[in-house]
Amino acid sequence: MRLKRNDLCWCKSELKYKNCHLEFDKKLSDLKRKGHIVPTKNLIKTKEQIEGIKKSAEINNGLLDLISENIKEGMTT
Repeated sequence: MRLKRNDLCWCKSELKYKNCHLEFDKKLSDLKRKGHIVPTKNLIKTKEQIEGIKKSAEINNGLLDLISENIKEGMTT
């Protein structure tokens, strides 16, 4: 099924396709036509997934900071 400009976007953002991923999809099509390897749409993340990734990175950075402050030469794990 081909989306029309005024249809809701495939990413479930509740935006019209023309205001969301139309330009992005055009760029991907162009690159694919030129022989480049392009990602599939299942690799593209929603806003909620991106926020989850950011939160995970924040937690991970905090943990690494805590470890770097407390690790000493000769310690065993």
